[in-house]
Amino acid sequence: ADCDTNPVSFAGDVRLGGMLSDRLGLMVEGQIDSSVVQSFGGPYGTEGTKSISQTAVFVAAQYHVSPRLYVRGGLGLANLAFDYSDSYGTASESISAGSAVMGAVGYELISTRGLSLDVVGRLTVGTYTDIGETVSAGSVGLAFNYF
Repeated sequence: ADCDTNPVSFAGDVRLGGMLSDRLGLMVEGQIDSSVVQSFGGPYGTEGTKSISQTAVFVAAQYHVSPRLYVRGGLGLANLAFDYSDSYGTASESISAGSAVMGAVGYELISTRGLSLDVVGRLTVGTYTDIGETVSAGSVGLAFNYF
């Protein structure tokens, strides 16, 4: 997208699943990636933003290469949308729906009996054939896990 601002971005995900063995887990994962693509001033002093967001739902598998290092991959469905926000409220405009693939590598920094803190690098690619576009989103972040 043509950005006329320094984009502010957000990425988040949530997972629910379980371990099939000591090393292999299966899960359902939801994710959102959003980035501001335009800031504008409106009439009567109103200001707002236009963001593009990609949401996705995956069926994913996670494999522990070692007790702390893991890889995760998934296939799913994605949606691409514009989100608008100003002093009058918010609105969303769906652009397209498509397929998605996700890959991640994580490392458990701290692990206790029921909690862990991980650093995770991930890449999500959404393919939208009806508009002829592919949207990629990469992130590095911290993950808090409760199990």
